[in-house]
Amino acid sequence: AGGTVALKPGGMHLMLMDLKQRLAEGETITVTLRFKSGAAGDVVLPVRPLGAKQDDDHSGHSHH
Repeated sequence: AGGTVALKPGGMHLMLMDLKQRLAEGETITVTLRFKSGAAGDVVLPVRPLGAKQDDDHSGHSHH
């Protein structure tokens, strides 16, 4: 509560279900987030292919 959440592949994420149309890679969608407190806000999200990594995702790096 009162903190920040980063949504990214392999971590916290949103799952969109029962979509009316297919999403096309490269487009953006606007999602309205509604919270228990009653607050709401729009977030513009890029459509990426399933399993795509985020630019700052370091999960594939090995540490020696």
